[in-house]
Parts: sequence; structure tokens; C-alpha cells
Amino acid sequence: MAGTPIGEAAKGLDQFFKEVAADSVASLRLETLVLGFGGDVREIVPFGQKVSVSCNEGLGLLADGDTPLGEAVTSAIKAIESRRSDYLANNLGAYNPWLIILSDGYPTDTGWEQAADRLRLRAVDHGWNVISVAIGENANVGALQRFSRLKVQRLNGLRFAEFFSWLSDSLKIVSRSSTSAQNLAVPPTNSWSFNA
Repeated sequence: MAGTPIGEAAKGLDQFFKEVAADSVASLRLETLVLGFGGDVREIVPFGQKVSVSCNEGLGLLADGDTPLGEAVTSAIKAIESRRSDYLANNLGAYNPWLIILSDGYPTDTGWEQAADRLRLRAVDHGWNVISVAIGENANVGALQRFSRLKVQRLNGLRFAEFFSWLSDSLKIVSRSSTSAQNLAVPPTNSWSFNA
């Protein structure tokens, strides 16, 4: 995703933060964790950091070298489970997590298949929402499909702005529901995707 795609992704993520921060309910209920996995796995936005943070203010996304997607997913699973444990320890309700995977390639790390299976199991057994989005014509849709029980979506061109707007709109709907709500109607994805 080097060059224009990673720049558009960063702008879209920045837009997502601004849209959520502008919503009085979602800004209080939504927690975001952003991990980058271009070359190595990096925590870009940790849980607990306000979503008003702007990617243009130094966070940045990188496309560099390998794609350790299995390691990134394993890190995300650990972080989400730790955060959910904190909620339970404090008798707080929690929404089912949404884990979004955006990738333009093929996982390059050893053991990514086991990480994919662990994540898919959490989606099936615990109601995690896992959405895989293939970026560009060369993205390995088969590998991305292994991470989610939902059909992989392919980003239409560089419509990151539309994707992140859809994501913020969807999460605003979730934030206004009870934590036990299931099968909420979220906006259609046709503004940014087509089935891979």
C-alpha cells in the first residue's frame, strides 16, 4: 500500500476519528485500537487514547516490507481480550468488538493460519465482528477470507474516505444500542466496496 494508497488510508482514518469525536454518544462509548503491520507490527493508536487524535499530527501509517498479519491479529486479540477483562472486572458492559483488517497483500509471517483460526473462532463463539477488506487487485482474498466468516469485501479503487465514513456511521449505530443488541442494521457497503 505504499505511496498514494497509504496516504489515502491515513486521511480516511483521520476522517474517522473526527467523525466519531463529533458524535456526543459515540465519542464516549467507542474505544479504538489501531495496529499497523507494514514491515513490523506497531501500535499506532492504543486503547484509551481519545479518538479525536489526528493521524496528520504524527501518528501516520507506513507501508514497508513484509506483511506480518498473523502477528498483528494475535496482538489485536490479546489487546481486545485484556480490555474486555478490564470491563468485566469493573462490572461494565461491553459491545462486541469490531476487528477490521485492511490489507493489500498476503500474510508473510509463519503461523498466520493459526492466528486466522483463533480470530475466526472468536467471531463464531463470542460474536466478534471481523471484516476483511482487500486493497487492490493483488490482495490475497483467500488468505483474508480465512480470518472472517463474513465475505471479504474489496475496496473499490482508493475509496478509503467512503470506507471510514461507513465505519463511523456503523459504529455510531452500535454505540446507541444496548451492549447486548445483535444484528443491528448498518449502512450498505456499496459506496466503497464490491464483493471480492
